[in-house]
This record gives sequence, C-alpha cells and structure tokens, in this order.
Amino acid sequence: MGLLEATRSALLLLVSGDPELWGIVGVSLSVTLRAMLVATPLGIAAGYLLATVAFPGQGCVSD
Repeated sequence: MGLLEATRSALLLLVSGDPELWGIVGVSLSVTLRAMLVATPLGIAAGYLLATVAFPGQGCVSD
C-alpha cells in the first residue's frame, strides 16, 4: 500500500464517522492534553530558573 492510498484510506475512515476510530482519536487527544498540562509548568519553571539563577558555564549559553 503506497502513501497516497494509505492517506486516502485514513481520510475515508475519518469522514465515515467510524466510532472505534473516533474513540482512538479521543484517547490520543486526551493523553496529549494531559502530557502538555504536566510538561508546560515544568518547562516554564526550568526556563525561569535558567534565566534568573547563576550557574557554572552560564557565559557559554547567554549573550
């Protein structure tokens, strides 16, 4: 199965309203959202600490 045929099949499944497929899509979106909710505050905190706290080698990574 070539890429074009696989893409066509996937789009047909999405448009057909297949409940099993939409269940899978829902789980995927739910997991992605939860991962973002966990990772975003950690990333912001790490960025804040790197921007405000002096650490060895800071001159190499800042201007």
